[in-house]
Amino acid sequence: RYVFFEQETGGSFRSANIQKGRLKALQSFISRGDILISDSGFFDPTAGAESSMESLLSKDSNKVDAVLTSNPALAEGALEAFEKAKLSSKISLAGMGDDLPTCRRIASGTQALTIYEPPHKLAEETGYLAAKLARKATEFDCQFVEIPNGHRLVHAVLLTPMVINSGNLDSTIIQDKVQKKE
Repeated sequence: RYVFFEQETGGSFRSANIQKGRLKALQSFISRGDILISDSGFFDPTAGAESSMESLLSKDSNKVDAVLTSNPALAEGALEAFEKAKLSSKISLAGMGDDLPTCRRIASGTQALTIYEPPHKLAEETGYLAAKLARKATEFDCQFVEIPNGHRLVHAVLLTPMVINSGNLDSTIIQDKVQKKE
């Protein structure tokens, strides 16, 4: 049983695309029956992340194998709820982000993985596009997709994020100098 735990953002562009990306990545596992999406819960800011996760766990009678969070603060709250229910060694936690607490959780084994977008790749692509737009270019050496932003379709360049776990933490986030080893 798999649970999505995210912060409700009113159907934002980023939230909608994160959800699409998750489902696309998991679809073959879902189709084979290897993964059952048990729930998709939203963080209740009035209750806090830990309490919100406790509610999700109790709704599923603590029968959850993995939780995917949409940001580092939710991952921390989810882990606190797991520890309180004595489930931290039984539920795999995955999230998004490259902040220090996320990296510490991955290094200690309390978080299985995170999704990482290398800043140098984002900067290179942004610089390329900005320079082309400043020159009023009409041809680009990249693949655009049209994505709804809530008001209209906009052109976007989607970069492939990386999956980071304890095996490649040093060669990615630390090597990119986003975080220090110590």
